[in-house]
Amino acid sequence: MAALAHKTVILVTHQVEFLSEVDKILVMEAGQITQSGSYEELLTFGTVFEQLVNAHKNAVTILEFSNDEQVEPQKLDQNLLEKSHGSLSTKENSEGEISMMLASEAIISCVLKFIKNLLNLDSELDDEDITIKNVLLPNIETLIRSLHCLFQSCNATKSILVKYPGETELRIFKLLSKYIKDPLQARKFIDNLLPFLGKKAQNSDACLEALQVIRDIIPVSRSETSPKILNVVSPLLISAGLDMRLTICDLLGVLAETNPSVLSVTNLISELNMTSVMETGGLDYDTKVHAYEKISMEFFYPIPENQALVILSRCIYDMSSNELILRHNAYRL
Repeated sequence: MAALAHKTVILVTHQVEFLSEVDKILVMEAGQITQSGSYEELLTFGTVFEQLVNAHKNAVTILEFSNDEQVEPQKLDQNLLEKSHGSLSTKENSEGEISMMLASEAIISCVLKFIKNLLNLDSELDDEDITIKNVLLPNIETLIRSLHCLFQSCNATKSILVKYPGETELRIFKLLSKYIKDPLQARKFIDNLLPFLGKKAQNSDACLEALQVIRDIIPVSRSETSPKILNVVSPLLISAGLDMRLTICDLLGVLAETNPSVLSVTNLISELNMTSVMETGGLDYDTKVHAYEKISMEFFYPIPENQALVILSRCIYDMSSNELILRHNAYRL
């Protein structure tokens, strides 16, 4: 750095740990300079910058903790989890708020890994050991709200994480689902899982697991989530394999129990995917042909568009079937 001693250096970074060494800091949001000053000045103003620096420090502490293999469950401190929420949750004050939008991808990744490790530990402990539950349960609402904030974010820096969530995020949702008892929390929870059903994940194990978790949480969420679920499921039926189609049938069956208006569509989709009792992995062609006979223009008149798309998407799949009778019935529509 000696060569730069008498030069003006402009550093553009999300790595807040370097900022204590600079002379002046310009904080930018949405392409605009919102704050300026020295590192010490910005920390004493009680601004968003101060909260961002604190969030980074908390995440580093969390990462060090999660990598410490010697720590026993009984020594978990609730303050540590609250620090993770400092990075994950939205905290309002007179100057603004610190949220997922301001935390770097590295910080979010560290916090998510800590949460996954905490939930893994909880699942491994005996049911009578409530050490982790005493930490988790008071913070479930904050955690769900924070995850919802992340996965509903349109921030470009989080686009990869949100559009293509991975094993860590799915593991969190899978382990966390048993704690969801409130309908509003359940609806936010399902919103968080819908990105797993995106186009890039159609044939992946992650998509299949996400469908199963959504299926299990639907009874808690009640009928309000039906339109969102149907809109996401429809594209899957165009090209999904048999295992995924059968899982979707199970999901729609549970959905029909909370929302009877989708029962006719659920029954029809189940018939279109009926497997043979005589042949393992084979299809019941008689049932499928009979189901196609029920589909007419009159069938679509009373049902909403999202339900109609579920049926039509399944028909598109059969248009490329090797079986002539299925192609014929699908093209007839």
